[in-house]
Amino acid sequence: MTAGLGLAPALPPVLWLAATLVLYLVGVNLAARSRQRAAQGRPTIAAHPAMSWFVELARPLFYLGIPYAALLLGVVSPAAMGLAATSGWPQASVAAGIALAALAIALWSWGALRRHLPAYPLPRAWAAHATWWGWPMQLREAGYLEMMWAFCRAACIARLGFYAGTFAALGVILLAGALNGALRRAAREPGEREAVVQTAGLAIVSTLLFYGTASLWTCLATHFALQFIVVRVVVRRARAVAAKSGGPR
Repeated sequence: MTAGLGLAPALPPVLWLAATLVLYLVGVNLAARSRQRAAQGRPTIAAHPAMSWFVELARPLFYLGIPYAALLLGVVSPAAMGLAATSGWPQASVAAGIALAALAIALWSWGALRRHLPAYPLPRAWAAHATWWGWPMQLREAGYLEMMWAFCRAACIARLGFYAGTFAALGVILLAGALNGALRRAAREPGEREAVVQTAGLAIVSTLLFYGTASLWTCLATHFALQFIVVRVVVRRARAVAAKSGGPR
């Protein structure tokens, strides 16, 4: 890909991945610390009105810009990213089976939780995404995550081969989440932890889908569909229960 551009990758894929991981951890942990200081009423840059605009600009540059640059420079290949694959009926059957199993597990898990803990709080992020304008937000978040996960897989595949690289990338993705201080705190708080668990589950589903189909587009479509369906069903059920009990909707 880079031959016609006269470019050559300056760093091997593994170093690109390591640098991306370091950049991610520095950014999210500094942001989390800054937000914590702001919550305590201490001076911090997070309180500046322009900070939210900066974050919204930085996120696509990170999640989409880095994978695109890696493709442009030939650090990773389109095939390893899942951009060159065309799924046939066998791959579609695998994808449908994995997606339906994941959906059934997610809905059963939430139903079991609500039966045992009827007053369990509705996840705040899910409530926001369940509005009529929520689906573009969900599609955006799915695109950000799947593109970065595809880059992680492609970098690992370049070093370890398809099978080992695909699942090694899942380890890298889960490790990055575990080292994110904000996610660790969210995972301990009801109403926040569900989004963390859902994202981790989608990372696992995406890995299995990619191993079965080698298609980023299948992973993206399934990610969005699962996220959208689970959120809409859970929020609708919670609102119905609240309406019957006379509680707030």
